[in-house]
Amino acid sequence: MSMLKVAVSGAAGRMGGAVIHAVHESPDFELGAALVRPGHAWAGLDLSETHFIYGTGLKVTGDPQTAFDSSDVFIDFSEPEASVEFAQTAARLGRPLVTGTTGFSPEQQEALRKYGQGCPMVWASNMSQGVTVMMSLLKEMAQFLGDDFEVEVLEAYHGLKNDAPSGTAMEMIKALASVHDWRAEEVSKYGRHGFTGPRPHREIGVHAIRGGDLAGENSVMFIGQGERLEMTYRAQSRKPVVQGALKAAAWVAGQAPGIYSMRDVIGL
Repeated sequence: MSMLKVAVSGAAGRMGGAVIHAVHESPDFELGAALVRPGHAWAGLDLSETHFIYGTGLKVTGDPQTAFDSSDVFIDFSEPEASVEFAQTAARLGRPLVTGTTGFSPEQQEALRKYGQGCPMVWASNMSQGVTVMMSLLKEMAQFLGDDFEVEVLEAYHGLKNDAPSGTAMEMIKALASVHDWRAEEVSKYGRHGFTGPRPHREIGVHAIRGGDLAGENSVMFIGQGERLEMTYRAQSRKPVVQGALKAAAWVAGQAPGIYSMRDVIGL
């Protein structure tokens, strides 16, 4: 059985580079393309020069069409605007797509949903198995604890992360708000400053920390009278997300067009 050929966008970024190395080292995948944005200094260079991967003869490309033509499935960790363009191409070709990009605007999210009807797409803000399970447990906890506990969300990432709060934190907020039939954008309180007055019950506090090389930490506090319940996910490296992306790529390659989550991938 031939190996699945994978194209990886964001080849010059930290996540893209980590995925490229994981694909190269896996016995189940073959690297079909490493994609950077058009005009990037790495375009045309051999992988031995950019990623210290030798013997493949593969050159980094700045052309998305070339990347799609060279692969069976496309893994995307890039920027929102580019991700929407990749989704459009994937829909036109009917090619499987895995995207872990975060920071989409509402309009970009709507575009992804539209293009997801034309190709099999796994779309997840965090592809680690641990976070996926945590999302499910958070909703159960919120349902059991009900209105007696107030909720605060805290997340921490490296200093080079572009968006805040993280996509993972945003998904947690949506999940928690849905339990109470709240609209997440109406009840989210991003940090506090000055004379804020008493905390309203119908609120989810959100706090973002950035610094150093933190791989990612997301915590939720359920705070009641005289007690506090916390759930925390800490990533020690990018490996859980990378492995999740490869698991999603192998799974989505055999699916019908539509948008899928990591819950679908791991069978929750």
